[in-house]
Amino acid sequence: MSRKTSVLILDDELLARNRLRGLLSKETDIDVVAECRNGDEALKAMFTLQPDILFLDIEMPGKNGFEVLRQVSGPVMPFCIFVTAYSKYAVQAFEYEALDYLLKPFRNTRFHQALDRARRFVKLRDVSPAVEVKRPSSPCVFRIDLYGSSIDLDAGDIMWIQSDGNYIKLRTRSATYYKRATLSDAADLLEPQGFIRIHRSILVNGLHMTGTVYKGNNEYEITTTEGARFRSGRTYKGRLEAFLQNKPSPSDPGV
Repeated sequence: MSRKTSVLILDDELLARNRLRGLLSKETDIDVVAECRNGDEALKAMFTLQPDILFLDIEMPGKNGFEVLRQVSGPVMPFCIFVTAYSKYAVQAFEYEALDYLLKPFRNTRFHQALDRARRFVKLRDVSPAVEVKRPSSPCVFRIDLYGSSIDLDAGDIMWIQSDGNYIKLRTRSATYYKRATLSDAADLLEPQGFIRIHRSILVNGLHMTGTVYKGNNEYEITTTEGARFRSGRTYKGRLEAFLQNKPSPSDPGV
């Protein structure tokens, strides 16, 4: 028996998600593995569930559909079908290698055309497995399973890590990844390599800390190279100040 094709739905509107799920539920070879209301939910679901096909809206609160795709990288991506009420994004969508672009409100026949095209691409990918991505020149600290392949991250790739339930969220310059691990595990690996735990849920690469401002009440605000801001925990004040006194700058020799 052949496996079912897995699908993830990303749309902030409940009615839109319900319609897509209703259409997909009639397809015996399709398994809707998750419905997401925003980009953060979708990123976590994509890295943990690794769907074959992604139906996604564009304009949503928080991250829009394009921002979500910019944070997903790897040799094999989910096949994307945009579902939106706006025709103005069509050219940009195909720059992101979209398989199709459904304009709301769409006819059922138009939906099935897009789904059938995605099915064909999934079958082609299944008979041509992705080559594993490796970085032999640098030590791997995390291996991320990604859509039938994997990618290795070294310490220098990572800007910051945040705990998220049973997972950790790792942010690099180009993408966001999720891995099943604890922040304590990550700290044990990375603090000897220039990372600092500033909160019970946040670990930051010292080389990507561009600003620290004392906010009172034993708390600092830390800014990273990408503009992310984190507030340190009060109990971490002493260790953060000690770290800052000895933190090398990117211009130091050997960095």
